[in-house]
Amino acid sequence: MYCCENCFKDDFLIEVVESYDEIGKCDYCNSEQVFIVDMNELSQYFGIVKKLYKPLMIGENITPDDNILHAGEKLFDLFNDSWEVFYGFDPDAEEELFYDLMNSLDSTEDYQQLYAKGQDDYYHRDSVDLWNSLSQKLTKQNRFFPGRQGQHGQEEIDNIIDITKSVFYQQEFKIKKGYKLLRARIGEFYNLDELSSPPENIISVGRANPVGIRMLYCVSNEEDKEIALETAIAEVRAPASSTVTVADIRTNKDLTFVNLSDFERIESVFELNQYADPIAELDRNQLTSHYVSSLSKPILEDTAQIEYISTQYLTALAEHLNFDGIMFRSSIAKGINFVIFDEQNCDFWKLNRYKIEGLKYSIRELKL
Repeated sequence: MYCCENCFKDDFLIEVVESYDEIGKCDYCNSEQVFIVDMNELSQYFGIVKKLYKPLMIGENITPDDNILHAGEKLFDLFNDSWEVFYGFDPDAEEELFYDLMNSLDSTEDYQQLYAKGQDDYYHRDSVDLWNSLSQKLTKQNRFFPGRQGQHGQEEIDNIIDITKSVFYQQEFKIKKGYKLLRARIGEFYNLDELSSPPENIISVGRANPVGIRMLYCVSNEEDKEIALETAIAEVRAPASSTVTVADIRTNKDLTFVNLSDFERIESVFELNQYADPIAELDRNQLTSHYVSSLSKPILEDTAQIEYISTQYLTALAEHLNFDGIMFRSSIAKGINFVIFDEQNCDFWKLNRYKIEGLKYSIRELKL
């Protein structure tokens, strides 16, 4: 039977269908004069389904006490609810196409039984959950030895640290000597060294640094100069009518950062490698997304000392792995922040001073 470009919402599958360059009528959605393909040609791409979803099995993803009807779902519903591969032309025809594809791939399995996500089995714990558990321990139990609860707790911590290391190496970002940065400080200053990071005895808590640990907070000035300047000034929370001094900075050597300002989100299930470990790949992608969001999340000053502990831990891990700093999106402006662990890697070039003539506020009404 033939399916067509209109059967799918996923761009990858649409491109594959179009690549066969055959026009005709679809046997599933009944579209005419569209790109079609024998559905058997597409079944090879659906091997990923068998890696991501597993039949319900006692001891694997359910217990003897679980209600099977509540614990599992139809494979089609699990897959399409997660990835929206099919266009939505007709639920019954979509389901027929899906099971035809799966049976073409492997007709020996009963795809009509109930399934669960592979991430839901007893031997897998979601990386974001592991990180949230570690964050709780760091902030509320033991800041320096969070694995003290026993061997199992330490194994979980070792596991999330290993996954985080792989995230960091995947997000590695290299910059060349001479990379342009900005750094702002409220007040009118004329000496370059007055824009360096403060002495250890007066350093307050930051998103990347604990109290007393020097790190240089800057903003990238490599692309949009206006956004860079607005971000640098916004980051110091300069009040209206104040004067702000901004330093132009250049790196004096090649540096390597953990880039948590952005990442390649997995949008299509077919981006996953079905011949490796797609569950681990998806898990790592979700953890990266969580880290990117955490570092750019607005934090109230009243709760910052506690809220910043988990991001400080990430920063310390990056430094331990010999990265030169981290990058993340500003929570209050459009630019990208750089935290440089060793200020000696930067040269201060010149100072410019600005008068803050007004502020803009973005507001939304809270629902009662």
